Amino acid sequence: MGGRTPTRGTYSTARAARLGSSHCGGVLQCSSRADARSDPSPTIVLASGCGSIRRICVALKRKPPDVRALIRVLNNEGVRYVVTGSAAAMLHGVALEPGDLDITPARDEDNLWRLARVLELIEAHHDPDAPFGQWERADDGEQRWVQREPTAEDMAARAAWRPDPADVASFDYLLQSKYGAIDIVPEVSGTYQELMLRAVEIKVDSESVLVEAIHDLLSTITVPRREKDRDRVRQLRAIQRTRPE
Repeated sequence: MGGRTPTRGTYSTARAARLGSSHCGGVLQCSSRADARSDPSPTIVLASGCGSIRRICVALKRKPPDVRALIRVLNNEGVRYVVTGSAAAMLHGVALEPGDLDITPARDEDNLWRLARVLELIEAHHDPDAPFGQWERADDGEQRWVQREPTAEDMAARAAWRPDPADVASFDYLLQSKYGAIDIVPEVSGTYQELMLRAVEIKVDSESVLVEAIHDLLSTITVPRREKDRDRVRQLRAIQRTRPE
């Protein structure tokens, strides 16, 4: 995959039980997309236009991802991608149920056309109640999600959204689909080209998938550290000690 020889692994029986959740229920979802990407629980986010921190959470519906089904469709259509975020942690062996499937795709236009086809097949769409905002780079170099009030143009653009393979930024959204939530993240701890060099190839049923390396996962969940990440960090470091990357 991608002209490289990745590290190989397999997922455990316990992980298999968490790969294909299909129920849909009410969850408490943070209004910050940065945290909604990986976990539907409340969190603290940076408020727009000030140096203070405030807690902003809203009750939204979110269908957990059917990881098996999403991986199968992505692979069938030939999309090149790396699984990142909480789904990557689960595939490495961390005991959790991801709130969405995060993927970082290759950014070339041919690959984005294939990804656009997948989004059409799985009936991907915006959550009409999701927050509006943008990523901003802070003085410390970290990117933070800053929420803002939507304009009428924002609302109209969301309703008419279609991904444009010529513009990778048009894919950069947390989406709902018939197989649950999927988040397209063009760059997290690196681009696809950077992440795939260190990624681990894991078998999910009969499908091979590149999964973000533990080192890269740790770089995104330890700075800044969130309370909900502490146990994930502990588990990832324990797994990391058992095998080289």
